Amino acid sequence: MDLIIEGHPTELEWLRRAIDQKVGPDAQLEAVPAQDQDELSEPIIISLIVAFGGPVIVKAVRDIIIRRYEHMEEMHRLDVQLRESEMRHEYEMTELRLRLVDDDGSERPITEQELEAITT
Repeated sequence: MDLIIEGHPTELEWLRRAIDQKVGPDAQLEAVPAQDQDELSEPIIISLIVAFGGPVIVKAVRDIIIRRYEHMEEMHRLDVQLRESEMRHEYEMTELRLRLVDDDGSERPITEQELEAITT
């Protein structure tokens, strides 16, 4: 029995390395390159065939795929945190800080409401 995995070339290359590292040659990995008869270009991997030679290989591939999805979820979570941090930074960069300098030269921070109260 074979498992055909299709995906983006970089994802498939990562998966290929992970399977090869965990299972070794027993998985009998086979890359299936893109075949476009109209264009002659360097082939890229569009699918990966894994020979299921027993339960050890099936479990290893399953574990690797589960780990990949956990990794992707973690990357998404980190990306969200990074975006929130960037947005906070952008806000802080655009936030106005008001300070009032009194006639005696002393400074103190004031809020927009306090500034409004001074003008009335």
